[in-house]
Amino acid sequence: MESSAKIVQYKCPSCNGIMEFDPKEGKLKCPWCGTMAAEEDLEKQETESGGTEPGSGTPVSDQMQHSAGWGENAQQMQGYKCSSCGAELVADAHTVATRCPYCGNNAVTADPFHETIRPDYVIPFAHTKEEVKQRYREYTQKKRFFLPAAFTNQSYIDEIQGVYVPFWLFSGRAEGEFLFTACDEETTKNGDARETTKTSYDIVRAGSMAFSKVPADASARMPDDLMDSLEPYDYAGMKPFDMSYLPGFLAESFDVGDAENEKRAEQRITNSFRLQMEQTVKHKQVRVKEERIHIGEKKTEYALLPVWLLSTKWNDKTFLFAMNGQNGRMTGDLPVNPAKKWGFIAVLLIALLLLLHLPLQNWIVDLILAAIITLIVSAIVLSSMKPVARRTQAGEYTEGKLLLTREEERITGKERTMKPVLSGNPSKKKQD
Repeated sequence: MESSAKIVQYKCPSCNGIMEFDPKEGKLKCPWCGTMAAEEDLEKQETESGGTEPGSGTPVSDQMQHSAGWGENAQQMQGYKCSSCGAELVADAHTVATRCPYCGNNAVTADPFHETIRPDYVIPFAHTKEEVKQRYREYTQKKRFFLPAAFTNQSYIDEIQGVYVPFWLFSGRAEGEFLFTACDEETTKNGDARETTKTSYDIVRAGSMAFSKVPADASARMPDDLMDSLEPYDYAGMKPFDMSYLPGFLAESFDVGDAENEKRAEQRITNSFRLQMEQTVKHKQVRVKEERIHIGEKKTEYALLPVWLLSTKWNDKTFLFAMNGQNGRMTGDLPVNPAKKWGFIAVLLIALLLLLHLPLQNWIVDLILAAIITLIVSAIVLSSMKPVARRTQAGEYTEGKLLLTREEERITGKERTMKPVLSGNPSKKKQD
């Protein structure tokens, strides 16, 4: 895909300071005097004034293929490397990285920018840091009871960072043929008996369905399930990549190739295609007996998607929290303080034991029931502390409807069974 390449630095027309992208306004903003301006306005102003100084926002080249790299923009970028987890970060020359957003390590050192593929798209940040901090407080407040105190510490929350995470976007058309088996059961009353008829079917379905931009993160350090939990992004807000969205934020260089992620995306496409096909079968107890699926018309694109990251360590384990920088969706597995967990279980068990003893008056039965209920309730409550989950479907990324090219079904068998219907009171009948 072709993208227009522009220098990353934009000078404030009021004080000549370097401007940064403001997510709330969707414009460039000067951190020194507060002046705001759209990128096109700055370029127009520079053109009218005849300015050609590098760093002013003037275009430095015409259209260029993304595979050609960052071109002139590479000179305006600064690379950073985390000595702990190895994350390679990129920022404009005026955004300084001092802390790794993935592992929390403070030993982040400057490193030459290693030019890679220029992204095709970017979704700009839509939330400010203060908004993100407030959402994190709300997220942890609901589960505060089990949390270690460190996770609500204000200085810790201040470490939230905005990072453009690299993603591969996969598109393609799934085509396939399926053989399903299914059966229906119908029960009718026949005199003093009930007759159940079980009908079995063989069902054939064939067709195709298009999928567009199924995402898979291209970061080895970013847990796949964490990124899956932030979906979906609204692609209506996706823009052709432009450097003006980067000032003030970090971006990670991809280190997982598209070929490595292709199987992950194709598995999601396959699962969704199979589910769509299965839903066309209007019978009960449906299962797939045979299937042949092929994904063609493949297309891979590269994008930077906005994520607010917060990492911290507790009991020698790193916890990573993330917020979708576009829609504000927050996720992340929360640690559980062992003392608070066992305290909750003990109090719940004792309360249930006393409550159940009033009607049952049997301590052994009371204890067994109380223990079972405690285990169930505790499991439900504690599972809410771990909302992160892997996505296996790609239903949000379908393009158009399922196109069916073959629909066949045939009955393969019928089975009837009869069972007597018991009426009246059997014990009384025996007495008579």
